[in-house]
Amino acid sequence: MSIYELKTDKQGKVAIFNVDTGEQVSKWWNKIYGIGSETENPKYYVVVNDDKKEAIFHIDNPEEPISKWWQTVECYGLIEKDSKHYIARHDGKWAIFHVDNPDDPISQWWDWIYPDGLATGESEYYVARDDDKYAVFHKNNPEQPISQWWDGVERHMGLIQGYSNYYMVFHQNKYAIFDITNPKQPISQWWDQIQPYGLIEETSEYYIVQHNGQYAIFHRDDPLTPISQWWDWIEYDGLIKGESKYYIVSDDNKCAIFSISHPDAPVSYWWHKIYPDGLVKGRSNYYVVEYNHKQMLCDKDNPNGLHEQWHDYVLPLGIVNNVTRCYGVSPDDPNNVLLQVYHIYNTFDPLYEIHGITDFDAVVYIDSSFAIYITDQYLIMYNSELSKIDVAIPLASEMKSLLYEGGEVNSIETEQLIHQYISYSVLPIVFNNEYYLYSLEGNFIGKFTNVQELKEHICTILPRNDNLDILRLY
Repeated sequence: MSIYELKTDKQGKVAIFNVDTGEQVSKWWNKIYGIGSETENPKYYVVVNDDKKEAIFHIDNPEEPISKWWQTVECYGLIEKDSKHYIARHDGKWAIFHVDNPDDPISQWWDWIYPDGLATGESEYYVARDDDKYAVFHKNNPEQPISQWWDGVERHMGLIQGYSNYYMVFHQNKYAIFDITNPKQPISQWWDQIQPYGLIEETSEYYIVQHNGQYAIFHRDDPLTPISQWWDWIEYDGLIKGESKYYIVSDDNKCAIFSISHPDAPVSYWWHKIYPDGLVKGRSNYYVVEYNHKQMLCDKDNPNGLHEQWHDYVLPLGIVNNVTRCYGVSPDDPNNVLLQVYHIYNTFDPLYEIHGITDFDAVVYIDSSFAIYITDQYLIMYNSELSKIDVAIPLASEMKSLLYEGGEVNSIETEQLIHQYISYSVLPIVFNNEYYLYSLEGNFIGKFTNVQELKEHICTILPRNDNLDILRLY
């Protein structure tokens, strides 16, 4: 929540006020943007004057702008990110400026400059357009681009976003990947389409190409020979993301898992759907498949499934993520909504059953002794030995309201943290990328912005001997 708000006077002018003190911190202007709920403590904002010109002001100086007055200014990176640059428009042309020098741009004036990369503080590069051609520039050399001029440059990934030294271009209806060191020779061939995720984001050395409606995987060092066969589709999970040596392909409306070492023979059977959790994401040897709207848990060494037991739903928790030795299913029983939990060594007799769970995505942990799930009001711990709910903790008000707005629990990280810290009588929940901590007595302890803060706080509330144990988990 921003510490500032906009107020409008009777003439329709707007000004910025401090929410806490009520102090007016800007002059009255026709328009002001860059201040509001998006930024908690903004330093800069943009105003529009009577001549419909725009300028940037610092929050501490309402008298003088830090920029000149321009037709338009684009300063998302300056306001929302850690950038010190902004883009200004004058006589139909655009240039990049540094906040410390409003008189001299660090770029030439171009038909268009895209507000990515340098302008958002994510890299030292930017893409300029001139006469409908595009090129990549480094901030220290406005005269000479580091690329050639192309029909298009992909600016939302790779070099421009600071992920790697690679960038993708589009020219004469074909795509290719280039390395920063050689603007003339691509490291890939020219293809109908390239899915560069992996290589261009440096999560792996692989990328996917499309040719004549078929897809194949290529390695960075060999642009001529694919490491896979050509398929109707190839998923990004696994090999491309650098998670494992496995990848999922689709062909003739069926799916199968392949290994990089055996591109001709799948490690799974062909199913209607295969979920990447587990084997493909590199977490375990298990994975969930779907056939005729039924699901089954499979093992890498047992691809026909665990005793060929089909269910309405299989939870991607427990053994799938290699956290516990259990797995949960919803049986084929439309008249009875329940969750059954099995141990991997006994797939015929459930350890326990929980009735009344209508949203299986809300289950965040299963073990042989208890399960944890979230309703719209409570964090529930079900005790398998007592066959009943053992703990029902009211959700924090912020978490509850975010649930109504579509907020999501990160079940994978939550499951791992619960497994680590449940023995210390605390329940960590990762929700909307923030970390909530509860006690087993039903108290909300606090919210943290990252996992390190969460762990450090857990250390402060534990007895001294437990602190030594928990520090070993870092």
